[in-house]
Amino acid sequence: MGKDLTKVNQTIFICNGGSCKKQQAEDLTREIRCELKMAGLHEATHTIKTLCMGQCENAPVMYTEADNAWYKQMSIDRINRMVDHLASGNGDASDNILYRREWDKMKPVREITPKTKSEFKLIDDAEYGQIECIKIYPWEFNTYPLIKECLNGKWKGFHVKCVHRELYPGYCQIKYDGGKVQVACAKSESSVVFVLRAPADSSDFKYKINNVRLFKTVRGDLSGLQLFNQAEGKILEATWADNDILWQHLVDNYARISS
Repeated sequence: MGKDLTKVNQTIFICNGGSCKKQQAEDLTREIRCELKMAGLHEATHTIKTLCMGQCENAPVMYTEADNAWYKQMSIDRINRMVDHLASGNGDASDNILYRREWDKMKPVREITPKTKSEFKLIDDAEYGQIECIKIYPWEFNTYPLIKECLNGKWKGFHVKCVHRELYPGYCQIKYDGGKVQVACAKSESSVVFVLRAPADSSDFKYKINNVRLFKTVRGDLSGLQLFNQAEGKILEATWADNDILWQHLVDNYARISS
């Protein structure tokens, strides 16, 4: 049986993602569990070892649920101070707090410029004339949901063109597998594979989606989403007639994210 959660009043999440592991996260996990045990906090505190928590530049990081605090650059000395503070309210562990829920600004080790930019640019397109477009960082956790948004039938009025096969939104089964998205379209009895992640020395690398953009025609009659790779150029295009709700959803959730 696992820990009796009715006795738990504090949960600590300990990142053991790649960057944190390089900074001895596994050793720190063992040490914080040891310190909690010696402080008599084992029953009242539950520790969870996680995968990447998305704060690699602040590694190693931990998050304490009860006080809504993220801790950066953890060390054995800082763990001792944090546990002492949890046990008795004494001590001060605030020197290495990355963020508290009530703060309006983080205190990172260093500022990181977001990879996704939010600037719109006016360009000439061979098919549509002048378009206003914005690039989306081609991270797999952007491109995978974008492909699903295009093909799962959620949005009506999508017209999809694919360089490989004809696809019909709402008739597709979409499956993620090892850095690739497999799309099987029942209506056209065809399937397509999109590469989202591949090592630079692999044969798949040139087929990896490396450019994603949203666009609107200047005349205002059409909006769209385009995906490109190095080998084939444009591999998927989804277009739709004027739909401000859809446009704003895609801009806010994919183009104007902080990282």
